[in-house]
Amino acid sequence: MASVLALCFLLVVAVLQCSVIDAATDYCKICKESYGHVGCANPGFGPDCGHNPRTLKLSKEHRRALMAEINSWRDNVANGSYGLPNAVRMPVVSWDVELEYLAIKHTKGCVAETRKCRQTSRFWIPGQINYVFTDNGVPKRTLVIEQALKEWHSQRSRVTKELIEQYADEWPKGVVKDFAQTIIDRAAAVGCGLSAWEDEGRNRALFTCIFSSANVRGYSVYKTGTGPGSQCSKKDSVYKSLCTANELVDPNNF
Repeated sequence: MASVLALCFLLVVAVLQCSVIDAATDYCKICKESYGHVGCANPGFGPDCGHNPRTLKLSKEHRRALMAEINSWRDNVANGSYGLPNAVRMPVVSWDVELEYLAIKHTKGCVAETRKCRQTSRFWIPGQINYVFTDNGVPKRTLVIEQALKEWHSQRSRVTKELIEQYADEWPKGVVKDFAQTIIDRAAAVGCGLSAWEDEGRNRALFTCIFSSANVRGYSVYKTGTGPGSQCSKKDSVYKSLCTANELVDPNNF
């Protein structure tokens, strides 16, 4: 009985956490830049959203599939399967409801790249990646997510040891920023959002994921060493080259 009550309590806390994010945090006061904060925007859709804009809620299964795919990439990076240096302390990525909330807010603007701030009280330099879907057919959540993951993962072959040791947005081999974002060892949390609309007779969607830390020019993507996960407090039981989700990493320490 005690365990059942404890589980119910945790579920209630999780629901409350999701419901009070907007009320508890005044995002309009976090960033002073003239571009504003994505969380400070109007709760509705932006002027670029065309006809019939709507948010497509991600199910538990969608979130689980996203985490499994990204953590698989991280595990393969950490253990050298992708031909990159071993990561000594890369944690499993976990879902974060605040980052999900901000990602949804961003997609409701229907513009992939903006200069709006995404900073939170916990995450000072969050990183963001986007995927824009355009098709004659109605966008389906699973299809959009699969295509986004495929596009991001396609950048893997351009990532090199030199990029890992000293990140640069502009890379001679081509675009790398999306895949590089998914393998930052400081980024242990992520949240994603998806919105769709109709424009010029075509169906469009914007899928966005915001991570707890970003790559910064001149800094390493992750700490390298001789053994995968060799500096983890405890290794994950599924992704054996990664630290567990309980690993204490500072997303703001470069």
